[in-house]
Amino acid sequence: MLSWQYFNGEEWIGFVPSGGNYHFTIVDKELLLWDDYSSLPGDWQKSSLNGAEKFWLKVAVTSPFSTGPVGTQITCIPNLSGLILME
Repeated sequence: MLSWQYFNGEEWIGFVPSGGNYHFTIVDKELLLWDDYSSLPGDWQKSSLNGAEKFWLKVAVTSPFSTGPVGTQITCIPNLSGLILME
């Protein structure tokens, strides 16, 4: 079992990805963290950890795997087809 968390600059905050709780069980998986821009956590901002200013995510193992994970990394691949900003 995995726990998904983002860093808000002070602490790690747990969340469940909008696309479902992915456990690295398949290699080719498109993971949706949040549904859209308005559903992003307001406190998820660039923060410095170990000298790197980034948007941080952490996936922690909360219980032993019965079958080892096959996924090894998450790569950001933009899939943006349009953007509308409203005030």
